[in-house]
Amino acid sequence: IRKITKELWEHAQSRQVEFDVGMVTNGVLLTPEFVDELLPFGFRWVKITFDGDREAHDKKRVWHDGRGTFDTIYDNLSRIRGRLKIAIGGNFDEENYESMYRLVERLKASPFADDIMVARFKPIMQINTKVASEREGKITSFCEVCAFNETQVSQILSLQEKTYQAGLPVQDRPEIGPCEYHSRHSFT
Repeated sequence: IRKITKELWEHAQSRQVEFDVGMVTNGVLLTPEFVDELLPFGFRWVKITFDGDREAHDKKRVWHDGRGTFDTIYDNLSRIRGRLKIAIGGNFDEENYESMYRLVERLKASPFADDIMVARFKPIMQINTKVASEREGKITSFCEVCAFNETQVSQILSLQEKTYQAGLPVQDRPEIGPCEYHSRHSFT
């Protein structure tokens, strides 16, 4: 990452092209040292995903030894405050949905709250793998692979409203649809 970012930045500079870099990461290695090393080369934003408050997140996202990652990620974001803009993502299902509200409150009170440029949350969904494999690489106007049900749409809108009321930035219009185009190399 360091080598590629520097080379791309140098290439852009040689052509007098503005160059900004962002990164989607789980955040466990997002240390101040790493960030400071990339800042001179256009590093401007990072996207981190939390799957609820500490208790809920740590059930889904763990180190290889089974320990939760929430505190490491949260502490890293606190330690880099003021250096990068932060996009917060969140995935929820029936098990962790209510914890997303507690996450919003924690983010609002966080040391890095002013760095948050957007916060958005989406349901984890089961996909129709048969249809997905048949459609891989094909562009269609209607996705039969997955779709949110009415409950999930209501949950998205409710979380967006809670996030907005908490004073955190949200998208003007929530994305009411699957997260990514489905292929065997695209996972969310």
